[in-house]
Amino acid sequence: MDYPPGFTNMLHYGLVEALLGRRSRRFFAGGEIPDGVFTYTSMHKPYPLSELEKMLIVSACGGNTTWHNMIYRAARYAPYLSNYAGAAGGRVFPSAAGFHTSQIFFTDDGGVYILDMRDAPAFSERLDDGSLSVEEFIL
Repeated sequence: MDYPPGFTNMLHYGLVEALLGRRSRRFFAGGEIPDGVFTYTSMHKPYPLSELEKMLIVSACGGNTTWHNMIYRAARYAPYLSNYAGAAGGRVFPSAAGFHTSQIFFTDDGGVYILDMRDAPAFSERLDDGSLSVEEFIL
């Protein structure tokens, strides 16, 4: 598959590096804050995200990480899986016992969308080494 420039670098960018490198004063190209103490107009033309970029951002906020391992250590359930996990699909955001009742909203110039992942199946199956196939994930 032919990935856009920087895509492979993004896959290998470390979480701690991303968190520690965050800066709060970035402003999107073509944007404007029309009034107040932070009045600002970008000198650049708007630069919309590609469909792949939107998918990556939304997946990072509320995506599916494939089947989770459930909570199976309780002695009274052994050797069976517990019956209190709300769903078998894992998510990128935390949720007690896999209930995942939070909803993610996304908005852009085209509209407002809801990412309804509560009962969604896995995006793709994990490979033998436990990793995800990028090709399966983005298709």
